[in-house]
Amino acid sequence: SESEFAYITGHNLCIVNLEDSSQRFVRGRDDGGIGSVAMSIDMTYMAVAERSISSPPNIYIYNYATMQLYRILRKGTERGYASVQFSTHNSKHIAALGCAPDYLLSVWDWRNEHMLLKCKAYGQEVFSVRWGLFPGMLTTVGTGHIRFWKMATTFTGLKLQGDIGKFGATELSDIVGFVELLDGKVVTGTEYGKLLLWEGVFVKVELARCTAEDPSALSSPHTGAVDF
Repeated sequence: SESEFAYITGHNLCIVNLEDSSQRFVRGRDDGGIGSVAMSIDMTYMAVAERSISSPPNIYIYNYATMQLYRILRKGTERGYASVQFSTHNSKHIAALGCAPDYLLSVWDWRNEHMLLKCKAYGQEVFSVRWGLFPGMLTTVGTGHIRFWKMATTFTGLKLQGDIGKFGATELSDIVGFVELLDGKVVTGTEYGKLLLWEGVFVKVELARCTAEDPSALSSPHTGAVDF
């Protein structure tokens, strides 16, 4: 919210009030720590996606004002969640991204504790999932990849269809930070300091930096990885 921020520390979520510096704590309910946290668009509910070393972890959804447990989403991944986000288009939907070993992407009707869709997001480490600007669209990123998803209606029902981004002649990179532009294009960071502009599944532009002394000499916009 405008007056509070939160951060994860091990098995706890700490919520800090910016006005009076008071703190509230939400202790994890599973035994592997907290993997990700998300707020609903209206800031009424908070999802805490956890990790576990002994059993499949859960996503716990709390009423943010009271911190009362409201819903539990079960059996969405084997060992832990890397990312979770409420839909910006459908208030009943939430997306979650599982860690190793399954790397499952799941979409839920969270109010009814019902999994709508699930699909393996990738075969290596995944970092983040976000809903797109257009209904039914999602993006996941991770080790050496970005993947563009859509919830599509087929002859056999609703399915998740994912297209892997193609780096082409651009150097392959892990992707952590990205943002979707208003026209649907996506800008991502890289581990080597460049920014990439994606159109569809292809890199359209590599964003570089030039100097006033020599406008033709191009270099990476940043030194080191661009993660946020």
